[in-house]
Amino acid sequence: MEYAQEYTKREKWTRVCLYSLLGLLLIMGQRLWFNPFIEDFANRPHCYQLAGLNGADYFWQLIFVGIPVLALLPMLFTLVPMAIRGLMQGRFPPEGEKVYKPTLVVRGAKAYVKPVLYLTITVACVLLIWWGHQQAAIMPALDSDKLDPALCQSDTESIQNGLGET
Repeated sequence: MEYAQEYTKREKWTRVCLYSLLGLLLIMGQRLWFNPFIEDFANRPHCYQLAGLNGADYFWQLIFVGIPVLALLPMLFTLVPMAIRGLMQGRFPPEGEKVYKPTLVVRGAKAYVKPVLYLTITVACVLLIWWGHQQAAIMPALDSDKLDPALCQSDTESIQNGLGET
């Protein structure tokens, strides 16, 4: 029986602390900046210019395509390379991949289960993006006549007034 290479206790502790800190920062960022931004964008999409494009014109694309793309990116950098190496080597976890606890190296047909599952999840996410693109195309456009341009000016004026008073 062959076991995969484990992280040392120091490496485990370091990685757990770093991942915990990263998770905490992501949660704080999501609560402090991302959620308020998404709520404000949903209420006033015409006030935002994203890459030179008006947010109201591309609202549905951002919702149906942008969010699944954000979920796909971490998978492309973590799961896919590991799955490809596992398929090429015919073993899982692939050679050179460290693990946290004693893990038997699986070979043969069983070694292809996890890599295929990882690739299937990634393909499903790509299909979700494609489906979202199709759905966004048939969604009704936001009526720019109903979007009040005064909503955008109020923030600009308050920011200018706030900076002018200090």
